[in-house]
Amino acid sequence: MHGGSFVSDLAIVLGVAAVTGLLFRLLNQPSILGYLLAGIIVGPVLHLVDGARVHVLSEFGVVLVMFAVGLEFRVSKFLQVLPVSGVTGLIQIAALFAAGLTVGQEIGWSKTESLFLGSCICISSTMVVSKILEQRPVASGVRRFIFGVLVLQDVAAIALIAVMTAIAQGSGASLASVLTILGKLLLVLGLIVAIGMFFVPRFVRRLISTHSPETLVVGAIGLCFAAALLTESLGYSGALGAFIAGILVAESGRGHQVELSIASVRDMFAAVFFVSVGMSVDLQTAQSSLPIAGIVAAVVVASQLIAVSVGGILSGSGVQRSVTAGLALGQIGEFAFILAAIGTSAHVVRPVLQSILVTVAVLTTLTTSLSMRYREQLVRMIDHALPGRMRHLLSLYEVWFEELRTRTTKEPSVFRAGVRALVLDLLGIVVCLVIWRLWHKEIGHFLAGVFGMPKRRERLLANVASGLAVMPFVLALLVTARSLTLKAAGRVFAGEPSPAAQALLRGAVGLLLLLALGPPIALLFRAVLGFKTVWPILLGLFAVSGFLVWRRAGKLDHDILSHGEILLRAIAKQSMPERSGHSEPPLPPGAERSKPSRESSAQLEIPRNSVLPGLTHMRDITLVEGAAAIGKTLTELQLRTVTGAYVLAIKKRDQSASIPRGTEVLELGDTLVITGAHVDQDAAENFLLTGTPPDAQTANDALGEDLVVD
Repeated sequence: MHGGSFVSDLAIVLGVAAVTGLLFRLLNQPSILGYLLAGIIVGPVLHLVDGARVHVLSEFGVVLVMFAVGLEFRVSKFLQVLPVSGVTGLIQIAALFAAGLTVGQEIGWSKTESLFLGSCICISSTMVVSKILEQRPVASGVRRFIFGVLVLQDVAAIALIAVMTAIAQGSGASLASVLTILGKLLLVLGLIVAIGMFFVPRFVRRLISTHSPETLVVGAIGLCFAAALLTESLGYSGALGAFIAGILVAESGRGHQVELSIASVRDMFAAVFFVSVGMSVDLQTAQSSLPIAGIVAAVVVASQLIAVSVGGILSGSGVQRSVTAGLALGQIGEFAFILAAIGTSAHVVRPVLQSILVTVAVLTTLTTSLSMRYREQLVRMIDHALPGRMRHLLSLYEVWFEELRTRTTKEPSVFRAGVRALVLDLLGIVVCLVIWRLWHKEIGHFLAGVFGMPKRRERLLANVASGLAVMPFVLALLVTARSLTLKAAGRVFAGEPSPAAQALLRGAVGLLLLLALGPPIALLFRAVLGFKTVWPILLGLFAVSGFLVWRRAGKLDHDILSHGEILLRAIAKQSMPERSGHSEPPLPPGAERSKPSRESSAQLEIPRNSVLPGLTHMRDITLVEGAAAIGKTLTELQLRTVTGAYVLAIKKRDQSASIPRGTEVLELGDTLVITGAHVDQDAAENFLLTGTPPDAQTANDALGEDLVVD
């Protein structure tokens, strides 16, 4: 059925989308899946609407979605999330991009098609994650970590849209062209933002001062489409302009208010966009490409979980936060379809990519929803799979990083010089490789003439020269990285004689830097010099670094266990305050006792020469009458898995102390000595006393409290 008008198309699209969206919401699934299904129904199944007209309407959805993403982005908040989620985000993006590139090449796709596949799968869906976390809330610390990674992904997505648009237009995928594109993009962004900062925030505040919702909606959306038109006229995607407009509006400090005002318009056209994506699916092609889609979906889920979990743990976010974030981010989203549309409309990628991505989006959204439903069991299973020596050491490691972040925030200059040196070293490597890429023939010809060598040696001479030019920057990079690891250990263990702990922290920070910087450098060497062995070498470095960290963890674990009696004596000598809750009178029939008081905990002071290097303050929690943990074992409570805190010792009322085995039944008056990050200690205290897990504690928190939301 074709013909009709925009009105009839919009009526059919929204009507079917409303029904399918409601159906999926009733099934506790994101409504995006319903919109994709609606597109398949009105398009390839029944042919109810005109695809070209719906595609035009869907462009409004792309622009408004990108505008909304920009509204949630503020430079100051972006800088806040970098210390917590920045390195993890870099590792995740690099890992997923490399995975997509590898899969594309293994199935026989061209280099350009493989680049598009890698770009499409390395960005998670902010919409899907937001909806799932509304249905299945997580602790505030976990949510901040997840949205911090999403913020970095949004920034990367903007760069990918610009680069892939230029590649689709024929600029090529060489390193020189990519760097040129990024340089022009930064220049355009800088000029637009610099000029817009003088006008847009003032204009938005003026709109809001009218107290007219209509004026605010019209003015905000007008800014959005004006910026989209500007970037299109400059040769970039309109989505880029909408994103910039959102950033400028957010800098007014009223971004959240604007977002609420345009939410209904955005959601309507976003639904049209996803319906349009569903309409682009060829059912026969989708069926034939189902094995490839299944492989890509499995790669997305597994790679996201591994990359985010490893990056998060090494960044000091702990097992519980990192694994939960890896489960929550294990899908592709709206940026995948935007990027795929760029490639298919320019005819540089095969149309089957769109069908594959729709299938992958459906599969990964379902797996994300399912895994988040059973996240506690999955986190517990992964935690139990960890070797015994790693479990409580990870708690110590998390505290070390919390201390490092705290001291770095107070004295940022300590690490600022090292970070600048890393950036300059990386730029030096890039410049050397670009020079080789552009003029390697001339360089080889010149050197052959200087040394009187035959023409066939020109390539070899150019490679040797580029290697010699790059080597000082590579060595400087290694020296700077080592300096940063030494500074990190020095800040955490200042004045504490703990060689095993310092060695472990240095090794872990070094592995973290290798994971963050290794893939981009390897990609540069592979793309420019054609070194096919660069990836095996990098994997070998990962394996060696991981083995060294493992050995150092074993050494520290041995030191702690061999001096366990010192710890117990220190705890036994520590006087515990009397708790009034130990002898509360019985309640009259029908009366309810109030929740245990938070005064049942205190900070436990341990001497600096204790066996726990880096931890001079721990917390003791006494189980008063009514505490939820009474009568249960630590194995039943799963305290570390649920809260991230670790029980070092249990002190009885007779002042005897013992290292917990997990099978002891907790009794009234028992004092649990715990360690962990401050937020984990708070969660453990509340959980032991009230039985409320961290997720339930924050179930009613608004997403507006996150760092990425105004």
